[in-house]
Amino acid sequence: MTHCKYLIPLLFLGMLLLTGCKSSSMLTSKESPLSSAAYVQALATKNVPSQVISAKTDVELTLDGKQVSVNGSLKMKRDALIQLSFTFLGFEVGRVEFTPTEVLLVDRANKRYVRGNYNDVSVLKEANLNFTTLQALFWNELFIPGTTDVAAHYGDFKVKREGGETVFTLSETPVVNYEFRTETALRQLTRTSVQPKNSKDYVYCSYDNFTTLDNVSFPQLISFGISGRDNLGMTLALSRIDTQAAAPTPTTLSSRYNAVAAKDILNLISKLLGN
Repeated sequence: MTHCKYLIPLLFLGMLLLTGCKSSSMLTSKESPLSSAAYVQALATKNVPSQVISAKTDVELTLDGKQVSVNGSLKMKRDALIQLSFTFLGFEVGRVEFTPTEVLLVDRANKRYVRGNYNDVSVLKEANLNFTTLQALFWNELFIPGTTDVAAHYGDFKVKREGGETVFTLSETPVVNYEFRTETALRQLTRTSVQPKNSKDYVYCSYDNFTTLDNVSFPQLISFGISGRDNLGMTLALSRIDTQAAAPTPTTLSSRYNAVAAKDILNLISKLLGN
């Protein structure tokens, strides 16, 4: 299990991808607002009604050409918890967990962890990115930072048509711009992009291989990455998706685990990237 020494750095990279790291961000395009409030509202309310989603996962993490492929599970309870577990040879070797108040990364193999608050990362605080944003990414939903009632704020989106796609953008937002690409005929969100206003790069989350879950389309393939950086990314291939499973609970750690500072992990990532 020689890859285990890279586990926390890779998990931390995944966390940065999910939360929109400082080096990434927005898309500029010619936008022509359309009168399509009904479409916006229909998509904003086309969410999986279940409160719990559980699935097996095949996870591929990529860091500067280094790839780690593991099995695992994704367990989510709406408005409470996102829990991504990584297993190797039948044993859990790592875990990433998001709650409304904090982020937790656990390296089981080396008995260490990183715990942090969303407000500890200035760009996330300034952009109003938090658990609600992350939840929308994992649940394949539209979001507007600062509100949980997206349908009621449909007027905040600028809308344009591009062939068979309808594209929503949010630009009247602090620090970060957002783009949501949807397949118009299916009313299906296929890609979300987050781009800081002072950057040409952006973080994206794309969706594919949709299935029907509680009469709603839901992706079985979720990919996170950074524009122009094919050597950085994380892909989740979901299977055995269940909406009737028991609700997951937050992780508790014994005193045998040692805390690792987030800055130390960032330094290790920098070394792995050769910077």
